[in-house]
Amino acid sequence: MISKWPVKCYVLTSLISFSSYLPGWRGTLLGIAMATVNAMITEYGCSLEDIIVVLGPSVGPCCFTLPRESAKGFHNLDPECVRLFDSPNPCVDIRKATRILLERGGILPQNIQDLNQDLNLCTSCHPDKFFSHVRDGLNFGTQIGFISIRE
Repeated sequence: MISKWPVKCYVLTSLISFSSYLPGWRGTLLGIAMATVNAMITEYGCSLEDIIVVLGPSVGPCCFTLPRESAKGFHNLDPECVRLFDSPNPCVDIRKATRILLERGGILPQNIQDLNQDLNLCTSCHPDKFFSHVRDGLNFGTQIGFISIRE
């Protein structure tokens, strides 16, 4: 079960490096995705074009709203990240915003994995599969994640 949406970055070359983080909407706007990528480059010598990013399941724009003032950051990033912007609580697509930020930062579009049917599920719409702070409020669960290499 997942409470927030995990993002995993990894490089599969002679040097193998992994990272995982849960940014939330504020972290997304603050650029944590590219900060993580830049740390992988700086600290581990990863090459930007070799980095593969997997965006795990997250709350979708069908269920995630923000007050208009907070949604402005996503609208300024790209108007496609926000639905019903003129409403008091527009719908926000955090996944799309993360993809845009990663691509602008130099991650190759084909190296961002987020379109698989298991990865792009809305965590709020699937209570049988995921915890969701958006859906459950403070009564949400937690997750554990693993990154491994299969030989």
